[in-house]
Amino acid sequence: MDWELYYRSYVKSYIERDVRNLLNIKDERVFYQFMVALASRTGQIFNASDLANSLDVTSKTIQSWLSVLEASGIVFMLRPYENNILKRTIQKPKIYFYDTGLVCYLIGWDNPKVAQNGAMSGCLFETFVISEIVKSYLNQGKDTRQLFYYRDRNQKEIDLIIVQNDQLYPIEIKTSGRATLDMAKNFSVLKDTENIHVQMGTILCRCDRCMFLSDTVQALPVEWV
Repeated sequence: MDWELYYRSYVKSYIERDVRNLLNIKDERVFYQFMVALASRTGQIFNASDLANSLDVTSKTIQSWLSVLEASGIVFMLRPYENNILKRTIQKPKIYFYDTGLVCYLIGWDNPKVAQNGAMSGCLFETFVISEIVKSYLNQGKDTRQLFYYRDRNQKEIDLIIVQNDQLYPIEIKTSGRATLDMAKNFSVLKDTENIHVQMGTILCRCDRCMFLSDTVQALPVEWV
């Protein structure tokens, strides 16, 4: 099936049928622009005020529309990791789409090379990896509230943190085919985390095999997700 026809029909049916039944949207064009704006921000920190200003609607409207997309399984929010010691962390969640094909359709990418080499290629790859992890949790009936990201006011960021039984597993996601230990440099911000034990860190990338970069950091092919 033609992928563009599929997504065009999907978005049209979703807006005209599901959204219209849930929300009193006077201008469907603006809601579509909202979806496009979200797609262009996938893998980034969510800012309702920024979106509201760009679309000339209220922040309350943005939150209402977002809740519908979340309930419909279109997008999900990844919460920031917080701890009493890590007091300089960013408090806002990051937004991700479950379907990277939908992201490409909404922002007008109809060529795989454009998606792979464009300005958003890193965010798109990160969205794919994290969405697959989230979906694997949902498929197994696991609590996705164990998944976080980290970013502080010094711009140090960790793409994904998995917390299990007071054990913390940091993960960095890279499009590169070659993993280096420098990619894990921000993992060190977690070493003093109170009542949490930091376990083996992981670089998820396009390498061709599993390898250990140090005693505490491994690299895994993205196919392992």
